[in-house]
Amino acid sequence: MLLGGVLGGVLITAKDFVLSHNILLPIWKDLIAKGLVNAPQVWYRPIFLLEGLLEGLLLAWLYVLARPRLGPGPKTAIITGLTGGLLVRGVATVDQLLWAPYPPVMPLYTLEVGVFTAVAVSMLAGWIYKEE
Repeated sequence: MLLGGVLGGVLITAKDFVLSHNILLPIWKDLIAKGLVNAPQVWYRPIFLLEGLLEGLLLAWLYVLARPRLGPGPKTAIITGLTGGLLVRGVATVDQLLWAPYPPVMPLYTLEVGVFTAVAVSMLAGWIYKEE
């Protein structure tokens, strides 16, 4: 479970990096220039790495918990990935849509990509996990 969670965390962190530094970068720069959000600080990076790792571990743990009831395989990984992804990303998306100064496309895009990645991480965790 640990290996699947750590590898999942790496995948989540890589996805977040690509999403924020490539796809959403022009929007972030505009929001920073307008003073609506703070420019990223150096100490943000370790926090983002820790968040990705914790999310990967959570998704692997959900898969391991669901496996005895739902059985091993992709169906269980999809169910746990959707559940974990919607819990983690869904709540944040609603909050951002309600109060954040972002254009609505940002949190919705982050939700979509985040849930897809959560399913991929659960699939990875399921593929790696072996019952002892």
